[in-house]
Amino acid sequence: MIDILPLYRFFTVLQRHPDCSLGIPDYETLLQVIGQDSSYWYDRQKLYRLCKLLWLKPKQNEYFFKTQFDALVMPITQKSETQKSETQLQKEQRPKQTPSLWEKITSFVKQSFQKKSQEPAPATQPKQTTEPKLPTTASSETLLYLNFEEGKATSGSETETIKYKKNFEFVADFVPLDRRSLIQQWRFLQEKQKGVRHKSQINIPKTVRTFAKQGFLVKPVSEKQLQNQVQLITLIDHRGSMLAFKNLALHIARTAQEMAGIKNHIFFFENIPNQYLRGTEQGQYYVYNNSSHSRSQNVERLLEKYPHTPLLIISDAGVARGNYNENRVTATEDFLAKCRQHTLKIAWINPMPEDRWDIPTAFLIRKHVQMFEANAQGLKKAIALWKGKKIYQS
Repeated sequence: MIDILPLYRFFTVLQRHPDCSLGIPDYETLLQVIGQDSSYWYDRQKLYRLCKLLWLKPKQNEYFFKTQFDALVMPITQKSETQKSETQLQKEQRPKQTPSLWEKITSFVKQSFQKKSQEPAPATQPKQTTEPKLPTTASSETLLYLNFEEGKATSGSETETIKYKKNFEFVADFVPLDRRSLIQQWRFLQEKQKGVRHKSQINIPKTVRTFAKQGFLVKPVSEKQLQNQVQLITLIDHRGSMLAFKNLALHIARTAQEMAGIKNHIFFFENIPNQYLRGTEQGQYYVYNNSSHSRSQNVERLLEKYPHTPLLIISDAGVARGNYNENRVTATEDFLAKCRQHTLKIAWINPMPEDRWDIPTAFLIRKHVQMFEANAQGLKKAIALWKGKKIYQS
């Protein structure tokens, strides 16, 4: 059985390359060719030429293409070739085995059924006997039981060989959103900026580290920074029921972070942002700067630093658990009310399907914020909302 997972991994690596412009039709074309002629899979040079013909673009680095093919696809093709040669040798060199005791019994039962069915009825008996006649051939259950060890299943007169695939692989970085479509949507957020300029500025933390490492300061460390960037704040719910959508949320946030004209500030929380319990910041909400929750950030101070900044919240709003949580609804309403004191550009991305948003927790939260699905269309509506367009919820 042909395992196409190495080809899929090879295709995804090429698709992420900046000089490569592969699409799903290119992958499907290769599978169709291999499906018509399976000899490609057992000849690695032939398979490499086919992949090079269909997937290698003129501007792409051939050395990178060959290296990834050797690392991902070549070991599997070698294994297939060795398995094929071994099976052929086993068939040729397999000695004739003597029938086992169980095979002798099954053959004796079949012969007895056939003999009794071929015997004519005696002419002296005028009446038919009430004893049930034995079948001319063995029943389907009998054949199924007898051929079970050979991996065959019999239904009537047809015999079908069942093959089971035992090799499965979990792709951890799979997300239903294409990176290219996300970048295309994030570009709409940059349109209101007249231009992006570079400005040289001293990086104080790097300068201090250089001075501590060398013992003397020759010159401060400067780096180019972008001006006229769109500021964006992203809050990601990444624990509990959102653990299954962690890669999806990070994929959306980091794609915006890669854009030259967007400065995305990513923070994390669990279910709802927490409140300070003591000190001068008591009652104010905070989130975390990293996924390990080791450094916190006051949300109100952050919004005061970047007023009127688009705020993106990625959470399931309790839809995944499906129960009603009054504390979560109350705390979320209070948090959104305090955020509106600094910005009105608030959008909520929910990775759960929209037809499941009717549970009480999510239904009540939707009354206080615009909520969209985690797809390209939902992100497009969120960006349109930030740019001042009116969006109607379904």
